[in-house]
Amino acid sequence: MEKREVVNQLVHALLSKPKRSELTSPFPKGTTLLSARLKDGVLTLNFSKEYGDLTGAKRTLANGAVVLTMTQLKQVDSVVILAVGESVLPGKSEEPLTAEDFDLSGMSADPIRVFLVDDQTLVRQGIRSLLALAEGIEVVAEASDGKQAMELIP
Repeated sequence: MEKREVVNQLVHALLSKPKRSELTSPFPKGTTLLSARLKDGVLTLNFSKEYGDLTGAKRTLANGAVVLTMTQLKQVDSVVILAVGESVLPGKSEEPLTAEDFDLSGMSADPIRVFLVDDQTLVRQGIRSLLALAEGIEVVAEASDGKQAMELIP
């Protein structure tokens, strides 16, 4: 099967209405693929205007679905998503998106570094214990008040 045909079939599957009634699609009705181009591992997908109308969480879900699906293809390292030739990303950036951009496990990104400040030791200990359960969060320091916190900041 030719690469272009595989890409078209995957996009068609993504844009199709879910078979189960309790599921919804982040893609607006009527969204179509206008063109696809693969060059040096970067797949550029140009969708119809409907895709460009996506905002907020639906746009993030749609972008994630497209990127996570397409980067499973051996030849695709990253994806540029356009709607009628215009980037769908904030600021109209045409930066290619990778699967790692949608990795929410915290494993591929630098950890979130937290500095706990509270005048109650028990509260700090409780928060530290809760944060220890979360992947990708690191408590780097603790202080009992703002003055002590400022002294601990390098």
